[in-house]
Amino acid sequence: MVAHAEARDSTEARSLWAQLLHSSAAPCLTAVARARPAGVRAPRPLRRDPPRRARALGAARALYPLAVSCLGVAGKLARMEDAVLEIRRLGLRVDSSTGDAFVRAYAAAGTIPQMEAAYHRHRKSGLLITRGAIHVVASAYISRQKYYRLGAFAADAGLRRRYVGNLLWNLYLLSFAANFMMKSLQRAFLEMVAAGFRPDITTFNIRTAAFSKMCMF
Repeated sequence: MVAHAEARDSTEARSLWAQLLHSSAAPCLTAVARARPAGVRAPRPLRRDPPRRARALGAARALYPLAVSCLGVAGKLARMEDAVLEIRRLGLRVDSSTGDAFVRAYAAAGTIPQMEAAYHRHRKSGLLITRGAIHVVASAYISRQKYYRLGAFAADAGLRRRYVGNLLWNLYLLSFAANFMMKSLQRAFLEMVAAGFRPDITTFNIRTAAFSKMCMF
């Protein structure tokens, strides 16, 4: 199936895919992740065969999140979008890990507007961005010196979230420090403490670097 898919023989690949679903053997996820970009999809007759459809949906729940992740890592954004559309077409839910992989992909291989659009789609689905994805998005902003947008992202992602609170607060502080906005930096620091977060070494390094820079002028 993978060989036919990679050779762009989608008709034969789809036929083998249907045979695998109809048999007692489930497709290996590694093979499925390689075959999916070439267009392998469950055939339409499955809609009229509830048992086979149930098995196909069961495989799809494992397949498509993996496909989104693999395609995202490879920078195949258009194909990744196709996989997400297919998830929704099948009536499946885009879970947190899939949404995170989607945001990470655009942060790594897309433009800032594309990344922000992906993040807002993630947020509208009711999912919270995780620590790993926050790091990737923040790196994209920092590498392009988009510190104002970094601050807006940190605030929107949830400064009061306990699990990632310090990370987001530090990014928020960095957005002011990098733009040399000392009053805003100090105000944000006091807000961080008032919100119950304990400043860490990164917090103090950001403030020290900012005030040291101020003393040079």
